[in-house]
Amino acid sequence: MTGKTTASSSDAETIAESDALHLTSPGAMFGTVSYMSPEQVKAKELDARTDLFSFGAVLYEMATGKMPFDGSSPGEICSAILRDEPPSPSQANPQIVPGLEAVIRKVLEKDCNLRYQHASELRADLQRLKRDTDSGNYEKPVAYTPATSPSLTRVAVAKPRHAMRMAATKLWLSIVGLAVLFVAALIVRGVYSRMGGKQTLTDADTVLLADFTNNTGDPLFDGTLKIALNVALTESPFVNVLSSDKASAISKEMGQPTDANLTARVARELCQRAGSKMYVAGSIGSADSKYVVALNAVNCQSGKTVAHEEMTAAGKTDVLDTIGRASRKLRAELGEAPSTVQKFDVPLSEATTPSLEALSAYASALKAYNEQGVQTALAFDQHAIELDPNFAMAYYDVGDGYYSLNQLGAPASTTPRRSN
Repeated sequence: MTGKTTASSSDAETIAESDALHLTSPGAMFGTVSYMSPEQVKAKELDARTDLFSFGAVLYEMATGKMPFDGSSPGEICSAILRDEPPSPSQANPQIVPGLEAVIRKVLEKDCNLRYQHASELRADLQRLKRDTDSGNYEKPVAYTPATSPSLTRVAVAKPRHAMRMAATKLWLSIVGLAVLFVAALIVRGVYSRMGGKQTLTDADTVLLADFTNNTGDPLFDGTLKIALNVALTESPFVNVLSSDKASAISKEMGQPTDANLTARVARELCQRAGSKMYVAGSIGSADSKYVVALNAVNCQSGKTVAHEEMTAAGKTDVLDTIGRASRKLRAELGEAPSTVQKFDVPLSEATTPSLEALSAYASALKAYNEQGVQTALAFDQHAIELDPNFAMAYYDVGDGYYSLNQLGAPASTTPRRSN
């Protein structure tokens, strides 16, 4: 039986209810529905081409002032993304720069194999379009030749009307220029790392978990949520969590008391001494009957945040699974492949226990074990089993405790009950 550590971080806030159709709904698909790619709607494996599709939706909106796929509900929007072609940008805005429509159509291809394959290809077409627009030589992007859109071809090769369109041209030059800069910035930042770019973490890196900051005033969350986050992250084959034994040993070398909280300041120093890459800090706050969970991954050397996730739990019983969902998004943001994030995706209420009270008793057992020994810890573990007769982690620690006491015949009350 060993102690485990977890996280502390920034507090989260309110969620606006306006524009609800274009924001992620609680408990629904991750991401903003209106900008999702067809493969994302179908819950298929994702790569950088999904990000390019989302950027295409932004570019369409910049050019027309409208969303490419609209509807009165998230379901209707998803249906449009899968089945409908967006209205021609030039129909929505006749003053659109010739050639930009071809770029938008290609980046919004439903078949990802017909879409731009790399951000560099999109950037090259946008740069070429800006150059030709500057010179007045409007040519369609050579990377894309639409097969069934004669009107698009006419728009792409149309000659400029200098006197009437000078002001509009300057506006669209600005938009194209901003788009080029935006794509270049995405490349530099590694948004497209899922197609072979640099990952935030490597197999050799370790991650330290700091204690959760409990801003709710509810003692039920004290010591409980860091265990949940530890389970959520160690589920991943990509994230190597620094062992609690090693963290405790280094903390002792630093002169920290046994029961000292692992705050962000202490965590950073401990992280540096351990040679870890980053530490993850978490926090929980409450608003009405809802709870806001935030996770923050911080580089140990620079102190800068490298990943941040924030989610809202509908109620206390949803807190554990909300931490699980936030941790999965954090794993993806740190560079884990979507395939393993989806594969190792057991809800925390199943991986641990759906009972916060049982998990709190288990947390007390870990604390008692580290400070007072096995005998005291057993009482808390047995109480956790009373609260949740199917709590596997508590059963394991009870068995381990009796083994260490050379009491191999466990009481009948600690025999695991299999659920049918």
